[in-house]
Formats: sequence, structure tokens, C-alpha cells
Amino acid sequence: MTTTLRLRGYWLQVHKWIGLILAVLILPISVSGAALVWHDDLDQMLNPGRYAVTGVFPVVFAVTGVMMMLGWTHCFPLCAF
Repeated sequence: MTTTLRLRGYWLQVHKWIGLILAVLILPISVSGAALVWHDDLDQMLNPGRYAVTGVFPVVFAVTGVMMMLGWTHCFPLCAF
């Protein structure tokens, strides 16, 4: 085996183990960071009873009416205004 092939094999092993060690360190950081970013959405999905709201329809219709008065009909592609 030539020196070049031996060094290439050695570098392959070093590269593999450095990559695996860094993956073990970076993976928990990424998962916990994602949980922090999507905390509100995950909490709403896991605990829907906390976010139960009554009386939403008058607010939605009021906002829709204001948007219609302002001429923002392009926001409602499926509605016939």
C-alpha cells in the first residue's frame, strides 16, 4: 500500500469520527432549538383545551367587513364579493 492510500484511509477515519462526534453534539442543540422556536404552536397542538375561544365569528366577520370596505377583495379568492 502506498503512502498516499494509507494517508487517505487515515484521513477518512478521522473525518468520519469527527463528523459523528459533532453530529452527536449538534443534534440535541437543533432539536431543543426547534422546540423553543415552535413552543407556542406545539403547546396549542398538544393542549387544545387551553386555547378554546368562543365568540370568534363576530371578530372574523368584522375584520372581513373592514377588508371589504378597503377594497381588499384580492385577499378572498374563493369568495364572491
